[in-house]
Order: sequence, then C-alpha cells, then structure tokens
Amino acid sequence: MKEGQKLWTREELILAINLYCKTPFGKLYSRNPDVIDPLAKVLEKKRTRS
Repeated sequence: MKEGQKLWTREELILAINLYCKTPFGKLYSRNPDVIDPLAKVLEKKRTRS
C-alpha cells in the first residue's frame, strides 16, 4: 500500500458492493454518471475528510 493511502471502511465497501450489484453488465466504468454521482462524491468526501 502506498504511503498516505487508507483502507476502505466497512461502510464504503458496502456502498461500493451495493452499486456493483445494481449496475447492469457493461455499465460499470469510471465515467458512468451513476458511478460518479452521488456515490463517488460521497466516498471522496469521506475519504479526504479524515
């Protein structure tokens, strides 16, 4: 693990797995608006805040 990186919390993992399970095949990519908004912003705020 790189210096300054944080492990994902249980809550973050649950949110990510939930999104993964709900996203149709072929639609899970970094530029998909359903991935970026709102989940990615929530995770980004949580990870940069602490």
